[in-house]
Amino acid sequence: MTEQPPSRREPDGIDRFLVSLYQELHTLVGSKMRGYRSTLRPTEVLNEACLRLLQHKGSWKDTGHVRALAALNIQEVLVDHVRSRNARKRGGDLCRVPLAEGHALARNAPIDTLDLDDALKRLAEKRPKQCEVVVLRYFRGLSFNEIARVMNSKPDTAKKYWGFARAWLKRELLKDRNTDHVH
Repeated sequence: MTEQPPSRREPDGIDRFLVSLYQELHTLVGSKMRGYRSTLRPTEVLNEACLRLLQHKGSWKDTGHVRALAALNIQEVLVDHVRSRNARKRGGDLCRVPLAEGHALARNAPIDTLDLDDALKRLAEKRPKQCEVVVLRYFRGLSFNEIARVMNSKPDTAKKYWGFARAWLKRELLKDRNTDHVH
């Protein structure tokens, strides 16, 4: 059973929940940004992601849902930053974000942030549940048991979706990389 976030009638509960979530996410963002070549700091990413999260406070279903939304907002902030930076530089160096060793889609191969975002959007159109597992596992760092609770499924199903999504994304990212070299 997933824990319900505090209601609006419990302002102290919401405050405690958000402080706890912020501390948890700050650690996650810091680890995800290692190797991210940018002037953007983890605190800036997290602050923007939290502002976006608070805009949807009324739609929070449970704490797992809030954490999943936070992970999506963090991803969106990073992608928006890269797009903005590239627009300013008119095609300057794309920022490479290496995937964490434990969650690597392609071991030791740097992944372009925009390529990954585009591939995730294509995956979401074709296989939304598999895409959700990627977001929860890679961007949120959840275990398969935690993913199963958030998605109301079984850990084996989450593992199966992760395996499919990882293989699909690897193929798509390699295809994108090979296409980029042809031009």
